[in-house]
Amino acid sequence: MLWELSIVNYALIDNLQVRFGPGLNVLTGETGAGKSILIDAVELVLGGRADASAVRAGASRAIVEITFDIAKLPEVVATLETLGYDDGETWLVLTREVYPQGRSVGRINGRPATTQAMRTVTDLLVDLYGQHEHQSLRSPAARLRMLDAYGGSELTGMAREFTDIYNQWAEVRQKRRELLASERERARQKDILQFQLDEIAAAMLKPGEDQALEQEREILANADRLYAAVARAYELVQGQEHGGASVLAMLQEARLELEHVRRFDPALAATLEAVDSAYYALEDVARDLYRYRESIPQDPARLEAVQERLALIGTLKRKYGDTVEQVLAWAERAAEELTAMEHAGESLASLERLEAELSLRLGALGQKLTQARTGMAERLSARVEAELRELGMPGARFVVQVTQEPASDGLPVGEQVYHVTPQGFDRVEFQFSANPGETLAPLEKVASGGELSRVMLALKAVQAELDSTPTLIFDEIDAGIGGRTASTVAARLKKVAENHQVLCVTHLAQIAAAGQHHFLVEKDTSDGRTVTSVTELQGEARVLELARMLSGSQDEAAVRHARSMLG
Repeated sequence: MLWELSIVNYALIDNLQVRFGPGLNVLTGETGAGKSILIDAVELVLGGRADASAVRAGASRAIVEITFDIAKLPEVVATLETLGYDDGETWLVLTREVYPQGRSVGRINGRPATTQAMRTVTDLLVDLYGQHEHQSLRSPAARLRMLDAYGGSELTGMAREFTDIYNQWAEVRQKRRELLASERERARQKDILQFQLDEIAAAMLKPGEDQALEQEREILANADRLYAAVARAYELVQGQEHGGASVLAMLQEARLELEHVRRFDPALAATLEAVDSAYYALEDVARDLYRYRESIPQDPARLEAVQERLALIGTLKRKYGDTVEQVLAWAERAAEELTAMEHAGESLASLERLEAELSLRLGALGQKLTQARTGMAERLSARVEAELRELGMPGARFVVQVTQEPASDGLPVGEQVYHVTPQGFDRVEFQFSANPGETLAPLEKVASGGELSRVMLALKAVQAELDSTPTLIFDEIDAGIGGRTASTVAARLKKVAENHQVLCVTHLAQIAAAGQHHFLVEKDTSDGRTVTSVTELQGEARVLELARMLSGSQDEAAVRHARSMLG
């Protein structure tokens, strides 16, 4: 419930705190005392428009803060958790600051919050009825929820089932549309992928091929230099072609000399063995040099072929990867993607079948939901009209109208195509006329603030046990009524207050006397400044206020009457 309202530097209010209680809270006071300012301040925190002119003259900012007890409101706690404002406390603090420049700042539990976030939370906490914007009677979605709530668990359960199927249907429909929209792009992409795969396949690449070809190109491109160097090395080692002194010849001569003298010193045996090893090793080198020299390719045609192959591989590597292995891996992934694209047609057909199936289920359930709502609308209309007669509007007519809106891109149901929302095909309108002979028209267009409040009170009286909004605020609920009707309105408010916290601004003593908590709003002038204050009345002070409301004075007869009203 709404536990405390704190206002600083807002309009005529300097600094005040008001703590409300459960049940029926009434606010009374002279005309112009500032009762409407309190309602405006509450509406500001509920997400209303910030008005810089409301900042008290000379103040740097206006602050309005409302504290709610949410200990028994799990839906509010869940919403706060979703929005990221749940701090595990059983108290919720909502704040709105307004600056003279027009800027405003909202806070939820001390943390900055958007106006939309504050509305999301407060829509679950408060309904405010009167000449204000925060009125669920003006919202088609809220009217639909009221009708479903009146229908009880069977109707609300059917509505939830429709929402579940709708969400599945909408998801499938969106996926199908995305597939259809991308079909041309998918065909273009398939052509590109197929061309690229064909390009890679035609090259018949082998892992490591690029490295092997680059090595072969180096040999072919430098064949003359390789041949000259190897041939010179061979001549130096072997030296047979030009008869010069070769390394082998000199080693052979060294072997012979050592062979002749080793008998004189056995220590030379090891040296001779090393020279022998060097000789034979160098013979192997000579043979290798000879074979290598003879194998050096002198093939300009092969060099050209290798260079062309490397150029082709280079082109593919620039497109698909840094190595041949990466190019082949890209081709493998592209082939998988192409396969998936080729199966997209199968996916589209599957989605079309599923959408058709869900459409049939949704259409059948939607028709059933419309029939149930239409029947419930007739019952609610009659009940509200009966309540309005008791509330001093004997000639009022109230009709809950359930209509469907055709839409070319909606959901086909039989021969019709209806606009569909997660709540069904239905749009709920409250039609109203206050007096006999008047034409029915949308409630929000023809009802005055007082009439709107009484219609809301009638609805709340009918739905008192079903509605989940914890706090209801009625402004001008008593406009244009008196006598027996005022007593009836008071009784209805008390009935609603059995299941809700009710705040009611009133000028009628009958309604004020019914309150469980009575607050007096007064305006006073001090040091040249006008200040609005709020005091909770108890005992004799409350009797005197009721006497003033009854007769405009506090004479003995009025006081006696007031005391009798309080029992």
